[in-house]
Amino acid sequence: MSRMTGTINDERAALKEEIKAELQTDARRRKFRHCIGCFLLSLVVYGVPTYLVASALAKSGFVDVPVLSKRQYRAPEPVRDVIPLAGTKASDLSTILAAKAKYDPRAGTIKLAMTEVELTTLLSQALLSDESENNLPIKDVQIAIEKDFIEVFAVFERENGEAAARARFVPFATAAGKIDVEIKEIMLGSLSLPQNLARGLFTFVAKGPLDNVKNGLAEVGSIQDISLDSQGLKVELRPAARK
Repeated sequence: MSRMTGTINDERAALKEEIKAELQTDARRRKFRHCIGCFLLSLVVYGVPTYLVASALAKSGFVDVPVLSKRQYRAPEPVRDVIPLAGTKASDLSTILAAKAKYDPRAGTIKLAMTEVELTTLLSQALLSDESENNLPIKDVQIAIEKDFIEVFAVFERENGEAAARARFVPFATAAGKIDVEIKEIMLGSLSLPQNLARGLFTFVAKGPLDNVKNGLAEVGSIQDISLDSQGLKVELRPAARK
């Protein structure tokens, strides 16, 4: 009888140890799953945004990101190549444009047409000439005009190569007789910027040149209309009243 009781006690002790070991194993499994869950959560919270930022920088071409830049950067293409007028200074071109201006006595307005070659020449002189005050590392720049938008395409020099950017916008005359623009697209490399960010970047980069255009046109008169066609950019102004 005592021998049977001892056997039963041994079996109970063995069962308790087995249950204890199983409970410990389950606890370790739960702890492991919890650690994996924390790791995945940290990866989502920190890793994914970091990757998205790194990917955006790599696509832009303006920042070198190991591995990603070579895989994701693609230079945008202009609608066509536009070559500036060789040997023409901005002052000479301004004289030419002034001579092209036509006065409409019936409407009392001045009409001025500018081709994409003329605009490219003016912009190149403003940004690339020795007299330019531009501090951006621009290697080449051009303007192309389509019936639906104006495109500015620029190539920037970088330490490890080049990066290209493309902006497409539509100019229009405001009710106050000034010029403003509607942003259609801004591409930094293969990165397409959201509208709000595109607008902010365009305003920051183009503020100086755009203000110069606004101030120059304001001295001539108020803008009545701006249109685009295959011939280029056409602006109609009402001359300012002489004081």
